[in-house]
Parts: sequence; C-alpha cells; structure tokens
Amino acid sequence: MARVSLNNDALAAIAERSDGSMKELRKVAFEIKRSALEVYLSQRVMPDHNTYAKSFEVYRSGNSYIITNTDNTAFWVEFGAHAGGKTAVLGYAPLRTAVDIISSYQ
Repeated sequence: MARVSLNNDALAAIAERSDGSMKELRKVAFEIKRSALEVYLSQRVMPDHNTYAKSFEVYRSGNSYIITNTDNTAFWVEFGAHAGGKTAVLGYAPLRTAVDIISSYQ
C-alpha cells in the first residue's frame, strides 16, 4: 500500500494563485462594482453628480482584486457627511452594500 503525504498549505497556495481562481475573483470584483453603481444610482439625491458614478475602478494587486471609487467625494458618499444641517447627509454606502449583496449569493 502506498502512502501519500499532502502539504495542505502548498496545495492551498497553488489553488489560490491558479488562473481559474483569479478569473473567478475578477468576475466577482466586477459584480461588486456593478452592484455598487446600482445601489448608488437608486439612492442618490444629487442627480447632477455623475463623476462619482463614473469613478468606480477594479484593479488587481497581487492575488487580490481591489474595488474602489476615485472621486473626491467617495469617502462622503460611502460613510456620510453632515455640516450643521446645511448639506445633504450622504452615506449611501454603495460599496459596503454591494459586498453584502454579492456575498449573499455565494
């Protein structure tokens, strides 16, 4: 009888870096981007602010994909802002909501 010894860490590293895994990660990243845009467009109260909607980006970094928005207002759109009742309270949280939506499908 033959005995086989497997290195689980090495196997996991190979699977993580495989072309198939990276293609699947890319696919999910673009699904999150698409969902974040839908969330933003459905909730926004400032229809004239289109630069945010056009500023979503997906890029690869090592064995990961990063989804971000490069617009100057991205922080305020994601986390909210209120200046003494004189500005809109944003905080639509499109990226956080999109991650919740897409992860619920998995």
